[in-house]
Amino acid sequence: MWRAMLECHHLQHITISLAYHTRISAVAARTESQKQASACLENELNSLSSSFSDWVNAQKSYVEALKGWLFLCILPPRENSSSRRRNQYLFSPCRELAPPIFALCRDWLSAFETLPIAEVPNAIKSLVAEVQHHQNRLLNDSTEGSEEKETESEKVPEQTLHSNLKDLQAGLTQVFDCLRNFSEALVKMYEDISQKCERARVAYTSGRRRAAC
Repeated sequence: MWRAMLECHHLQHITISLAYHTRISAVAARTESQKQASACLENELNSLSSSFSDWVNAQKSYVEALKGWLFLCILPPRENSSSRRRNQYLFSPCRELAPPIFALCRDWLSAFETLPIAEVPNAIKSLVAEVQHHQNRLLNDSTEGSEEKETESEKVPEQTLHSNLKDLQAGLTQVFDCLRNFSEALVKMYEDISQKCERARVAYTSGRRRAAC
C-alpha cells in the first residue's frame, strides 16, 4: 500500500514538474472561466488538506487505542504483597518475553513522531494562498478592463495568464514533492517496523522455548 502510494505521488510530481518546464501556449482564457476553475481548485485543495489530516489522526488514534487496550490486559504489580514470588511472574511488555504486538504498537506510535506530517498541509496552505492571490489578480484585471470593449475585458491578459499558471504549477510541484517525501517516509517506517516486529517475534518465540525447558 505505502509503496503504491509512493509510486503514485512520484508520478504526479514528475508530471507537474514537466508541465512546469513546458512553454505555456498563448491562450486567451476567459476571466469567468478562470474564476470558476480557481474556486474549484481551492475547494479541492482544502478538501485534500482536511482529508490528509483526518487520515493521519485516524491512524495515530487507532494505534493509541490498540496500545491502550493491550495494556488493559496487563496485571499491575500489587503493592505491599507478601508474595514476592507471585509478583516476579507478572507480565511486563518491556521484558524480553513480551508478545510482538506490544513492540509493534510501541514502534508504530513512536514512528509517527518522525514523519514529515506538517510539510504536506503547509504546502497545501501555501498553494491555497497562491490560488486566492490568482483570483484577486483576475478580479483586478477584470475591473481595470471594464472601460474597454466587453469582449476584450472578459479575456485574461497573456502576461497575467503566464504568470498565474507558472506560480500555480510551482505550488503544485511543491505539494506533490511533499506528498512524495511523506510517502517515502511511510515506506521506510513500514520496513523498519516490520524488521523490529520480526526481531521481537523471534525473541519472544525463543524466550518461550527456553522458559518451557
